Amino acid sequence: MSAELYIRRCFLCTFDPAQEFAGYNEIIPGSNDETAKYIRKLLLYNRDSMKSKPAVYDDDSPLMSILPSSEEGFEAFVNVIADEVQNLVREYSFFEAGCGLFVWSLIDEQNVISFFKLDYQSRLMNAVGNDGSISWKMNQSLLPGTGQKGYEFFMINLDMQRILVSDKVHYVNHDEPVNFMAEYLLHINLNLSEKEMLDKIDDVMMDTISEYCRDDASQKIFAYKSAMAEKVAQDGRIHMAEVTDEIFGDNVEAADLCRERLAQNHIPGSPVMVGNKSERSLQKKHKIVTASGIEILVPPELLDNDNFFKYSIDENGAAVILIRENAGMEE
Repeated sequence: MSAELYIRRCFLCTFDPAQEFAGYNEIIPGSNDETAKYIRKLLLYNRDSMKSKPAVYDDDSPLMSILPSSEEGFEAFVNVIADEVQNLVREYSFFEAGCGLFVWSLIDEQNVISFFKLDYQSRLMNAVGNDGSISWKMNQSLLPGTGQKGYEFFMINLDMQRILVSDKVHYVNHDEPVNFMAEYLLHINLNLSEKEMLDKIDDVMMDTISEYCRDDASQKIFAYKSAMAEKVAQDGRIHMAEVTDEIFGDNVEAADLCRERLAQNHIPGSPVMVGNKSERSLQKKHKIVTASGIEILVPPELLDNDNFFKYSIDENGAAVILIRENAGMEE
């Protein structure tokens, strides 16, 4: 479902290590011109990013000292962030020259302020001369597309006091990676991205199933996949406490270990909201691959349905999956 998005204010600036200050100015994109289309794509593509890292802030956060309380105060915020980024570009060689985009938008009736640092791209372009001759020329000031690397960003939902920050990091003196957007500009602590969270959940569940459910591992794995899809379909949230109880309810030791491992990986027991992309990922068809290489795509709601699948172990200890074409078919 497409989001309602209105651009209220927009500023562009240039970051150049050869300049002492970052110059910026306000622009007014047309309702459907190329600038407006590009900005809309950036906002909508990245607001549902599974790789970006979320954070929250409260009224006591240092961030509150620079956040604008209204659209009229947006330029002051732009000035602060632009100066900070320009200082970073001048101080660190790994910060490339580029363009800054600041947007105050209304997305689904919520106020969101966003900043994108768009590194200039160098790519060949096709040129046709007046005489019809064809040549290639280097264009060194192209902006990256929404699906390309070459930019980093943050998006702040002022109404929900939530932040989404790109996962791009830089290395200072070959030390630990630093997310400059979070640590240097916003001074916030980031949580796991949705992709990181789902990967860690998958690792914990698979490890626990392999240790405690060897005789019915396939069935447990399919039940876990089905439960995840079912829970997120209910309200768009991950319910790991309920999924853990559902999968390991017959084994107290396995359930306790699973909860402990989830906590160690910073996966909360309380329900966690996920974006549309994560929801679609959990609800996509799952692939079953046999030892002979046969691949079967199965909707998640059918994975642990006894009317369609029967799981057993043969005399050699191999998993056997019997597929029934319909609920009335005899074994």
